[in-house]
Amino acid sequence: MKNIKSNLLILRFLLPNIYKKIFLTSALLISIIGTFAQTAGSLDLSFGGTGIVTTDMAGSSDEGKSVAIQADGKIVVAGSSNNGSDYDFALVRYNADGTLDTTFGSSGKVITPIGSSDDEAHSVTIQIDGKIVVAGSSNNGSDYDFALVRYNTDGTLDNTFGINGKVITPVGSYHDRAFALVIQTNGKIVAVGYSYDGAPADFTAIRYNSDGTLDSTFGTGGIVTTPVCSLYDAAQAVAIQTDGKIVAAGGSDNGSDYDFALVRYNTDGTLDNTFGTDGIVITDIGSIDYAIAMVIQVDEKIVLAGYSYIDIAVVRYNTDGTLDNTFGTGGQVITPVGGYSDAAQAVAMQTDGKIVAAGGSSNGSDFDISLVRYNTNGTLDTTFGTGGIVITPVGDSWDEASAVAIQTNGKIVVAGKSDNGSNNDFAVLRYMGVVNNIPEIKGSDNFVVFPNPTDNNFTIEAYISADNKGIIKIYGLKGKLIKEFVLKKGGNKTIVNTLGWRKGIYICNLIINGKVIKSEKMVLVR
Repeated sequence: MKNIKSNLLILRFLLPNIYKKIFLTSALLISIIGTFAQTAGSLDLSFGGTGIVTTDMAGSSDEGKSVAIQADGKIVVAGSSNNGSDYDFALVRYNADGTLDTTFGSSGKVITPIGSSDDEAHSVTIQIDGKIVVAGSSNNGSDYDFALVRYNTDGTLDNTFGINGKVITPVGSYHDRAFALVIQTNGKIVAVGYSYDGAPADFTAIRYNSDGTLDSTFGTGGIVTTPVCSLYDAAQAVAIQTDGKIVAAGGSDNGSDYDFALVRYNTDGTLDNTFGTDGIVITDIGSIDYAIAMVIQVDEKIVLAGYSYIDIAVVRYNTDGTLDNTFGTGGQVITPVGGYSDAAQAVAMQTDGKIVAAGGSSNGSDFDISLVRYNTNGTLDTTFGTGGIVITPVGDSWDEASAVAIQTNGKIVVAGKSDNGSNNDFAVLRYMGVVNNIPEIKGSDNFVVFPNPTDNNFTIEAYISADNKGIIKIYGLKGKLIKEFVLKKGGNKTIVNTLGWRKGIYICNLIINGKVIKSEKMVLVR
């Protein structure tokens, strides 16, 4: 298969070392100044002391590829670790302050060999019960297959899943690789990537039952392959809409270059003919375009992030697959960051609708971790970093972010790799997201719900005057009372556990002396 990212390497060593030192020193000074200021986009000093944590797994080369935040705030990063001869699945869990969680695996680390050669983890997600599912690929000595592993909350393999916690799925006669996974509300697992028979490679989606067996109600025996163009197609990201439809995104080779590619499936794996052209949307931006990450907004609009030639590219689509003309220019935003070679590897949505893209940026000598934040209309958010952009050098040479997640408090967690001078380590960074984002409510009968939307729990803060009686009531859209609690006089802070709640919109009312004085929509997006 063509090296679709070769354009990122072209200018790596063009500038002499003196310019490299200038770039690194300047970027480091900017990062340090921003850190002390603790403004949006500055490194969070409460995480690892500097905002940056690097982790050596086994003394050789390691790379973090995906990140997930647990309900208790602990951070799980999945990727790969070299054992000296090949790569294995690697998993690290950090406490909320960036220290390794010693209750997980061996001092916070878990390494899992699967096949006889390289095993590469690309995506991690956490089930409602806290179990951790990782997807990637495993080499059997001759080619790659889809590989899934499920871990218990302590990092041990879950023997109720597949064979001793592992599932390997061959699709074609040659390479099959999974790059992303998502868990449906019914516990079924969808993994996407590509299948390659030595002929054109196709988008591939596989759905598993919660025990790791193939779901025979999806596609053919649980497997769907979709040719997008005539040559090489690969799905890099997957998401589930509120109606259960499955959206996969990636890149497609039209014979001369790559384009953004988007495919939507019905719940049974058939192509959704109400989307694009027979379920498929292809977007030509520039000469080489590739979508690597995706997020679906609360309004079901679809945001893709990746690169167009040497710049970060973000594209937003309406629910029918047409380009959203209210975003950027005709639905597209191109952002040069380092000026040489930039790519977004991950994207996340804040509760206020702002979009955060993370990846790598070349300064002409090496790569640094980069973050870009956009307003809801695609313009750069000038309240974030420098003109909406943050560049962070970590190691001596190649630093790159592959994943991004937003904590419930709005802080931004980025995971990837950092060059320590001889090989790569896991790198995890945390940035300030929304600074002072909680409204001031003292001195009046009022309340605020945050984060909102959320994929976890809500927090409700309220202030009730001494001569009033306050009650919070939360309803479903059909009027069913979901939760009710009485507020004490003065300040209140209540965590609303959403375990067992359905994804969707809820109405939260503040009732003072029997009268509704304020209502807020609560959006649960998991």
